Amino acid sequence: MPDKNIKIISNSDVTGVINMTRDYSYSWVDVGIEYGESLERVESILQDEFPKMREQIPGILDGPFYKGVVSLGDNSVNIRVMVLCAESDRARMECDLNRAMKLIFDKYHISIPFPQIVINQPTEFKEATAWEKRKAEEFAKAQRELTQDYVEEDEENH
Repeated sequence: MPDKNIKIISNSDVTGVINMTRDYSYSWVDVGIEYGESLERVESILQDEFPKMREQIPGILDGPFYKGVVSLGDNSVNIRVMVLCAESDRARMECDLNRAMKLIFDKYHISIPFPQIVINQPTEFKEATAWEKRKAEEFAKAQRELTQDYVEEDEENH
């Protein structure tokens, strides 16, 4: 509930204003999927589910749209979904989009990862071949020579 306080701002203090009430606005959610999950599978599912999502969520003016992978997080591959909506619906739309994405992920058994600590998970790594070792040594040597005149900030302090 509003506290009914009034803040008076002089015109000279108003700069860089964006009129968020004009025309329409965008609402989006970023959702994480596990690194082991097939991105192509998720994209295919979203393609099938987006028309249903549009029917089920009132206030979507256009979309939903899949914007793609927006980041590779510590625990997840983060994808973005957005819709066009009225500015007055933007906050509610974000909640509705989060709910819809959670229901879709549950329906198709797509895990939303959470931070975890791995106590012990031995990984078998491939050994470099003799050719790869020679190539790596040549690469490292060439890179050292190319950058010998460049000093990074951390190197200056040591």
